Parts: sequence; structure tokens; C-alpha cells
Amino acid sequence: MATLRISPRSGTVGTRVSVKGAGFRARGRYEIEFGGIEVGRFEADARGSVPAGLRFAVPDLATSGERGELGTPIQVTVRPRGETDHVGASAPFELRASIVVDQRSAGTGFKVRVTGRGLLPEEFYYVTSVLGDGPDVAVAQMTTGPRGAGQAEFVVPPTLEPNEYEIQMKNMRGHYLSLRDPPSLGLLGYSSSSLVAGSPEGPASRPYCSALVTLPFKSRLSVPIVASVYAVIYKGGRPCRITSTAVNLAAGGSGEAPICFATVATGSYRVTAFAATMTGAIISEAISFPLTIEAPSPGP
Repeated sequence: MATLRISPRSGTVGTRVSVKGAGFRARGRYEIEFGGIEVGRFEADARGSVPAGLRFAVPDLATSGERGELGTPIQVTVRPRGETDHVGASAPFELRASIVVDQRSAGTGFKVRVTGRGLLPEEFYYVTSVLGDGPDVAVAQMTTGPRGAGQAEFVVPPTLEPNEYEIQMKNMRGHYLSLRDPPSLGLLGYSSSSLVAGSPEGPASRPYCSALVTLPFKSRLSVPIVASVYAVIYKGGRPCRITSTAVNLAAGGSGEAPICFATVATGSYRVTAFAATMTGAIISEAISFPLTIEAPSPGP
């Protein structure tokens, strides 16, 4: 009698499963099915054994049954090629649902994509964030297809405190959290890379400002923001002045922060500039550049 052994014996969609077995027809041709879906083929060796190193990947398949996403028993079967009514050998596998987030950490205002697989078919879910033993907070919605897969996106809300969260799925029909091994996502509050600063332009003369430096910024946030840009002016290595302005940035957009240095005395300086939210959270890396304020040219 043919025997079949698989490892591991449980996992999620995409898991690589090794196959071993013996007692098959020598040089016989076989196909491997996972829950009725063909996932591989092989030819037995002269002793009737499965060739060494044979593996298959768990295909997209929806969960079902009383345990649902927590674990669904699936049969892995080996059949002679062309004989749909004959099973050469079989082995059990427990299919578990999974979700994947496209980043390990994210700041407030960043977009996070969630991909779910091995869930219940054509079912509505909430994507939730869970912190320790606290209540789960819904952050997105997802509807799965016939094979139990789906995608959702959410923008990290400012209502979630910076911490390490579990990302879970809640099936509203059963009102329970459905993943045995949920992924984690570190929420950083506002990240120091939320805005990317460009090269400063200037100083240039304007009617309202005799020494104007323009600082371009690009937002990496998925929400609009008004940022405060601060510039600390150093003379001989010591800070001597600080000034600020605001820049309006659309979601993922670019903008310029004009900094006026008209009240700074002539001479050579070094400037360090950075952006922050209206509540003081720093959302850009600090940039540093030299600044020379020249005496105005004498009039004609």
C-alpha cells in the first residue's frame, strides 16, 4: 500500500510543503492535489518512491467548516495520472488563514496595504488593530473572493497611540477575531520621514524680503497636512536666531516653504531647518546649509 508523508502538516496559503512517499507503482506517473486543486506532478522512481526534494506551494483556497479561519482540514492526495476516481495515497493538512501587511512599521498618515488569503469565501471582514488585551479598533474593510482572498488599504489614523499592534481580521457573521498567527505593525505616530526636504533655493531678493530662501518639501502622507517649517540660524557654531513659516501639502503632494532672513545682519551663517506638525511632532529629517547675507547694493 502506498504511503504519503508531508511536512509541515499545517500552514497558510503559499506555504512550501515537502512530499515523501513510497509503495507507488515503479516509474508510475502521478499528480498531487490539494483540496481538489492540482499542485504538482511526479514520476515514481524504480522502487516506487516519490523523488527526493519534491515540494508544492499551498494554493489559494478558502477556509470552511466550524473552525473557519482558525484551521480547516484539507486532504493532500496523490492520484495516478488520468485516473480521477483512484487515490494512491493521502495525508491531512490544516489550512490556516493569513494576512500580510506591506510594511513592518508606519507613521500617522501613511497608507498600509493588507492582503488576506485562506479566509472564508465571499465574506465581509473588518481589518482591525489590536493592542495587548485592549479592544480591537477597525481600520479597514475587506470583501473576499470565491477562493477566500482579498485586499484592503487603510491610512494610519492619529487616534492610535504609537505602539506595536496586531493586525487582525474580524468576520462579522461570527463576531470573532479570526487569525491564529496575526502579523504585527509598529505605529510610530508621525514619522521623521513623513516629509522629504529638497535642496534649498536662494537667497533671492523679493520686494517684501531682501533675503528669501525657499525650501521645497514633498509629502509621503496619504492625507493633506499643514506643516510648520523651522529654521535655526547659527553664527560661529552658536544659534543666534530662529524663524518659521508654514507650508500646505496635499496628500502625496509637493510644496515650498519660503523663509525670510531679512532681519538677519550681513555675514556668513549656517542654517538647520526641519518641519513639524502644528502640535510639535517632528515630521522631516533636519537639513543643513550655508547662508550668506550680503549688504544691499547702494542705490544709484
